[in-house]
Amino acid sequence: VSESHWFYSAVGYVCENKLFSGVSDTQFAPNHPMTRAMLVTVRYRAEGKPEIGKQHLENPFADTDAESWYGAAVYWARGKVYLQTGDGGDFSALR
Repeated sequence: VSESHWFYSAVGYVCENKLFSGVSDTQFAPNHPMTRAMLVTVRYRAEGKPEIGKQHLENPFADTDAESWYGAAVYWARGKVYLQTGDGGDFSALR
């Protein structure tokens, strides 16, 4: 992200505080759409990546693997009732 962009300092803040990590090691992509997986991961990180209790370990969504980059965040958010299953029981991470 160029220093001339109006959002430069905001990008610095979210990266320094590990809320966002970008789409790769060298790209941030602020103009790309935010997916459900990205949003729930940011929320989870903002909460300090809390431990996932046993009550949260049941797989809440048929299409979510706990080992995916967003898996822990989805399990945590579902346990906190921030997320509910949609039609067919899927999380639809890329939506």
